[in-house]
Amino acid sequence: MATNGKTKTENGGQVITADLAQPVILEQDGEPVAVLISAAEYDRWQTLLQSQEQLTAVAARRAADKALFRDLVGCALSSGEPVLVPSPSPRWRVPYHFLPDGALAAIIEVDARTGAVALTDEERNRILAQVEKHNRKYAPDISIEHYRQEAWQAALKSTFGMWAGRNDIANDGVTYVQEIRRNYRQND
Repeated sequence: MATNGKTKTENGGQVITADLAQPVILEQDGEPVAVLISAAEYDRWQTLLQSQEQLTAVAARRAADKALFRDLVGCALSSGEPVLVPSPSPRWRVPYHFLPDGALAAIIEVDARTGAVALTDEERNRILAQVEKHNRKYAPDISIEHYRQEAWQAALKSTFGMWAGRNDIANDGVTYVQEIRRNYRQND
């Protein structure tokens, strides 16, 4: 093989001449199939790609959550920490885990440059069906509404417990706040 500046010859075969100061486009049947660029152009291209602003992990998770949950409230999925996959094109991989056991349910990819979420309606419906099936395994006899009601009752009991047995607080919250304000007023 002989190399002469822009010319390359191999075993007496075909000679290809190219000026790599400009990209060389290879075509097949009139359609471009590849581009050859110099190492310097490749380095500039890599620098340009790295200089483009990328989505943060928080923004990627928010985009994936919005695409998956939409208007759902109380879905038994938890999104994990997004992982950046830098090549071939940068994208965030956002893992979703089932509650309460933390088993991996799905991984949703988000383009790190555009924020486009790679999730079709079919995939979304499949994930949500898995969540429903998974929930039946952990709460087969309890409806979702009953579970929510129990959670609310538990939250109310836990917050009421800190006020239980206090005689110095009025039963009415408005009255209590007025009593506090009355003690701090200058004009009374």
